[in-house]
Parts: sequence; C-alpha cells; structure tokens
Amino acid sequence: MSSPTNWSACIFCNKKSYKQDKKLLKIESDERVSRITNAANHNGDLNLLHKISQDNFKEQAFYHNQCITKYLKYLRKDIEVIGNSTSECESINAAAFSKLISSINDDLLRNKKAFLLSTLIEKFVSYLPENMPTSFTTRKLQRYLENHYGDSVFIQSQQGQDSKPNDMATVYTAMKKCLDMSNDAGQDYAIQTFDQQLYAIAQQVKWSKPDIFNRHILRLGGFHSLSCFLASIGKRWADGGLRDLLVDSGVYAGNTAELMLNGKEFNRAVRGFTLVFEALQVLFISAFIHWCRTFDYFDQIPSAFWNVLLEFHTSICDQTDQASDIKTRLEKLFEDHVQPLIGMFKEWGHDTSPTFKYWDMFLVAVQIMLSNVRAEREGNWSAHLMSSSKMLPYFYITNRTNYSRWMPVYILDMLELPAEIESAFELGEFSIRQQQGTFNGIWSDMGTEKTIIKDSKGSGGIVGITNQKSALIRWTLTRHLLASFSNEMNDRAGITCKSDNCMRKSNKQL
Repeated sequence: MSSPTNWSACIFCNKKSYKQDKKLLKIESDERVSRITNAANHNGDLNLLHKISQDNFKEQAFYHNQCITKYLKYLRKDIEVIGNSTSECESINAAAFSKLISSINDDLLRNKKAFLLSTLIEKFVSYLPENMPTSFTTRKLQRYLENHYGDSVFIQSQQGQDSKPNDMATVYTAMKKCLDMSNDAGQDYAIQTFDQQLYAIAQQVKWSKPDIFNRHILRLGGFHSLSCFLASIGKRWADGGLRDLLVDSGVYAGNTAELMLNGKEFNRAVRGFTLVFEALQVLFISAFIHWCRTFDYFDQIPSAFWNVLLEFHTSICDQTDQASDIKTRLEKLFEDHVQPLIGMFKEWGHDTSPTFKYWDMFLVAVQIMLSNVRAEREGNWSAHLMSSSKMLPYFYITNRTNYSRWMPVYILDMLELPAEIESAFELGEFSIRQQQGTFNGIWSDMGTEKTIIKDSKGSGGIVGITNQKSALIRWTLTRHLLASFSNEMNDRAGITCKSDNCMRKSNKQL
C-alpha cells in the first residue's frame, strides 16, 4: 500500500522549497503533463508515474521552476527512433530489458554471480534492433534493476576507489573481499573488526544478506570502545576534580589533560587515570585502616593475614618460585577476613560523605578500564566480555548514543559464537600479538592503527597525494612492499630490535 501523495510539495523534489526557492507553480497545460510523463518513462521514475496516474493530477500538482528544468533537461521534445514514437521506443527497451533479465537471472539469484553495470549495458544494447541508437545509460539500467529485483540484489558503485569509507557499498565490498580471502585460505569463518561507525553499517549489510554473510563474524573494535569509555569517565568526573588532579599536580599540561578527558590521547589517558586510581587507592587504604582502629574492627583481621602479606612482599622482591602459592593463600585470607570489612567501610563512607561515594564510583570505573586492558593483554576472553558489559551503563549515563545502541548487539553476538571460534577466542586468539611474549596483546583495531594506518599517515604515506588518483592507486598497490623494505632497512641499521625488553619499553604506556 503506497503512502498518500503530498500535493502541497514539489512533485519532483518532494519539498516545499528548493535552494531558497519557495515559489511553487501549477502545471499550465496538457502538453506539459505529456512532457513530464515522457520524462518519467524515460527515467524509469515509478514514483512520479504513480502521481501522474492519480485523478486531477494537473489541478493538484505543483513544482519549482528549477526542479522541472533539471528534470526535463535531457529530454528532447520529439524523440523518434527509426520512425518509432516514444511509446514504441519504450516498449522496445522494455523487451530488451526482459531478455537481459532472462539471461542473467539464474547466475544472479542462484549462483550469486556479480556483474559490472558496464557489461550489462553492453548486453542490453545487443538485444536492441540493429543500428538503433539508444540513450539508455548505466544509471537508468540501475534504476530498472532496482525496481525489478528490489532488495533481492545489491547494486554498488563501480567507483570504489572514490567512495566514502562509511558508504554501504564500500563496507559491503570490504566484507565480501574478506570473505573471499578467508575462503581462499581454507577458513570456515571470516572474522572482521570495525570501529563503531563502520560496525553499524557492516551489521546492517550482514542482516540484509544472511545467505552471503552467514559465516561472517563481526567484532566491535576494542581500542575505539575503550577510547569512548575514557571519554565517558572524563565527562563524568572532569568537572568534579579529575581535571584539577591531572593539571594542578604538574603531571600533565592543561591542553593535554583536556585531550585525555575527551578520549583522544589514549596512552596518556590510560596512564593518567591509573595514576589517579593508585593515589586514591592509597588514601582509601589509609582511611580504611583508620576506620578499623576507630570502630574496633582491626582485631577482626587475623595476624596470619599480615604475616602472609609480608611473606608475599618478600617473595616478590626476591623473585622466588613460591610467590604463586603465597598469593593464593593471601587471596583466601583477604576474601574471608578483609573483604567483608571493606564492604562495611564503603557503606559507612557512602552514608557519611557524598564526596566519598563520588570518588569510590571513579575507582570502580577505572577498575573496569584496567580489567579491559588486562583482558586484551592476557587474551582472557571472558574478562573481555565482562569488562565490555560493565562499560554499558557509563555509555548510557553520558549519552554515548551509538555505543549504547551497538555495544549490546556486539556482546550478544559474541555470546552466540560458533563452537570453533569460541574455543579459539578462549585460548586468547582474539587479541593481536606483534611479537612473542606474555602480557603484550593489543586490540585488533589498535594493531591496524599501529601498522597500516600509521604507514599511510606517516612519512611516505598518502598525505599530499589524495588529489592525484594515479599516485594514490600506485601507493595502494606498492605500500606493503615498501613497508617490508623499510623494516629490513631498520633491522640492518639497528634501529629496531626484537627483544622482549624493547617490546615492553614500547608498550610501557599501557
């Protein structure tokens, strides 16, 4: 059932004003109605043809002068093709289009074969009478195909080089290429990571084409998600004193702190929030001990806890092999005797001081950040899902609409992974490790940022050549080779090293 026609707007642009032109004109004659009808048939404009078919079209229709001029621009007054009238020309085109559909229908729908529009227009012309000129363009053929197939086929621009990254056709092409590469590598599933904006588009592509992307697993970039979470922390606590702690302490300059609180300076933000967290934790523990002594709770902590704590500290300093066993004993004593008292201390602090409650909430938020970083470093899949889930309330209360909408989709998808992929992720294969070692995993989207995107924006990248299409294509096709040559050059020059010490030094910010 079609929607009712809005006769108070222009029949071409469907708006009451066009480029500051608010003057709507009525159709003066039947000749103009005829020319509009011919143009609509010529353009395959089913929406306008539907309007023309309604009663009293001439009396009800309005248009802008610029709109009708633009619409009739390419329509000649008298179209004659080998002595045929306009209607006869359209019937010939329709017959040729039917033959084209018959020839490609099986390959298109059953075999999922892709066709270039330029190839289809050549095939279409071959079905026309010999020596018959035609003004049938690829754009018009695309409209005919869209009207005929609807959502059954996906038509994308052939100018993928010039398309925007967030264009649905570009995302579809990237996903299809990833799927083809996975098939060529003999993999049963294709796994692809996007930032939030592209993830939303990729999910819509996957939902609209389940038969093509049923083995495609989409992940939301953890690096970008955590950056948004850092911005949420900044928005929640910046004006409450966090900005003053960062700047007045002299650790960070004012502009740097502002970028950190907006989630821009990722490494500095993680380190800065961690420093504030550690400072507040020291004050928290001091206040806890003072509270225990004031209210006579100190005697409830057994002396065995302090002895094991001292023993654990000594084993860490001496790097003995018994540290792991001592840590287990210490955790057990802490959970049994100290943790309940800390819970009571928090309840008392929340009731006594709103400021205490405010900064205790900050400690909880930073603990979520640290848990997310640790999950990626260690390759702990369950911790990754847990920390990602705990970020959600902060996205909601700080009006991070996009992440509030798409993070639940991501988490639910990850809870329904195929058994093969889930087992691989539980072994830590969801994080990226650029070198061998432990506690050095990074987010997959950060891996891209540190390699391909860094190369493209750094020295010898695409900066300055984006307006030169030939140079940009040449860079795209050869950059991976130049990067390998550069790495070998750096190795020979001794600029880079592959030891674990260098790796830890480069990642010390996290």
